Amino acid sequence: MSDNNEEIASSDHTISSSTLHPGKIFKKVTVASLIAGFIILFLTLGTGGETGTMGKIVGFSFVLVGVIMFLSNTLSKIVRSKNEEAKSILSIVTTLGPFIPAIGSLAWAITLFVQYFDYIAKDQLTPSFNMFTTFLVLSNLFLIRMLYNSMNSKEFEKNQSVNKVSGMLMYFMELISFVILISMFIILRFFVTDGFKTYREGLKNISGNITLSSPGVNIKINK
Repeated sequence: MSDNNEEIASSDHTISSSTLHPGKIFKKVTVASLIAGFIILFLTLGTGGETGTMGKIVGFSFVLVGVIMFLSNTLSKIVRSKNEEAKSILSIVTTLGPFIPAIGSLAWAITLFVQYFDYIAKDQLTPSFNMFTTFLVLSNLFLIRMLYNSMNSKEFEKNQSVNKVSGMLMYFMELISFVILISMFIILRFFVTDGFKTYREGLKNISGNITLSSPGVNIKINK
């Protein structure tokens, strides 16, 4: 009888240990969303047309969802933490603060690709736009890798906080992402930043009167 009870107890322990904890499932879904997003982004880099543009929108969307889930998981750990320092303003700024600009930059990137979908899909932009898109994907990859390493470090597991150096590095990467996004916006808004593809395209984008003057030479172009 005792042997049977031991077998039942051991089997129950095996079942309970093999069952995934909801927190682990949430973490796996978060990581899967991030990985899927970056795979889609890397597959669509350098590709044009509606398929490539839509792929970038889907890729950034997967990454955005993953970051939001990552933020939710990190926030729940801080709320449950018994370490009061983890709930201080400085700790929150260095730990949770980097998530906010990351979410903002991803949302802005999606907005740009959706709003200027036709221009991007028809490749009516300078080649530098594709270069900035690649830089944006890489900067977000490095940033989220830094977030993941910081939130899974021994220091965070112990204190539920991130050291100031890691926090500042993440903010610096986000600054780079915003500079890239501003450059992309300028290209999308004004079509060009480093010269036109052809002289005729340049004239089409000129409005008003232009005067070029130098000693002995005075040229006036009327539009």
